[in-house]
Amino acid sequence: MRKILCCSFLLFGLLLFFERRFPSFAAAVDRLVGAPLRALLSGLSSRVGGSLAEWGLLLSPLALLVLLGVALTASSTPARTRRLIRLLLCFLLALFAVYALAFAPGEHRAPLAEVMGLDAREPSSGEVLACVAWLSSLAECDLPYPGDGAVRADLCAAFSDAGRRYGFSPNTAVAVKESTTPLLLRLGYFGLYAFPLGEITLERTCPAATRSFTLAHEMAHASGFSREEEADVIAFLACLDSGDAYLTAAAASGMLGRALSALYDSAPALWEQASGMLSEAARQELSDAGEVYERGACEAGASVSEDYGAALTLLCAVWRARGGTQ
Repeated sequence: MRKILCCSFLLFGLLLFFERRFPSFAAAVDRLVGAPLRALLSGLSSRVGGSLAEWGLLLSPLALLVLLGVALTASSTPARTRRLIRLLLCFLLALFAVYALAFAPGEHRAPLAEVMGLDAREPSSGEVLACVAWLSSLAECDLPYPGDGAVRADLCAAFSDAGRRYGFSPNTAVAVKESTTPLLLRLGYFGLYAFPLGEITLERTCPAATRSFTLAHEMAHASGFSREEEADVIAFLACLDSGDAYLTAAAASGMLGRALSALYDSAPALWEQASGMLSEAARQELSDAGEVYERGACEAGASVSEDYGAALTLLCAVWRARGGTQ
């Protein structure tokens, strides 16, 4: 048993090494193994009611206490302790295997900008402001929230189209579950994709448009886009290309929040200008989601960086490709 576990850990460790070293190998692993495995995990998770990820997080302290109790009484129950250790190692191996096969390939394959042929150079301040104005105009929508079921169906269709257009395998079978406790919100998340379980958990109290874009973002993770900025952009493109006015507005509002957060941290003066360009609809949605900061909140002496972050740089690359000026 010990040799099997050691060989298995070594095998998946080598797999991770080759994924990190060769992006084309990571892409092949994701296409041949990762996508089917994610779909299988999602199918299994959909058969279980309630969020397994949420309950796993809630019960993890109890599990640690049990392990600690067993460790403290190890001298009196050596056989039981050995069985528990083997069980724990098997559990960790299973997590490691799922990570190496279903999630890590998305971290190590070629960057999305390279795959899509985007001009991902660092944007100028003028380009950033123009991109914010573009998003603000897209976020103008007074349509009512269609409801969870309709949004889920529309996003599945949008991701199916995006998969054909951009060459990835959409996971439209992913299980979508609602949080039943304030845990996600306390951790600072509106949503969570648990890759070992193949399920998405959404915070039930967040605003409707934020909830919709969060679902799109987590569906991008479930479709193999492990990098946060790439999940954002694929979710945005899927919604934008769908032609659905509500999804487009929700995605634009979500990307506005990402852009403003990046500017707030990297270029306070530019953040002030961008905040003043928001439409009233976009400002209200972001305010409800807690993503609009008070004007003047930036420290007067804050340092300014020309690095706007990966998400905003990639977003500006999409803006250029969609007709933005150079």
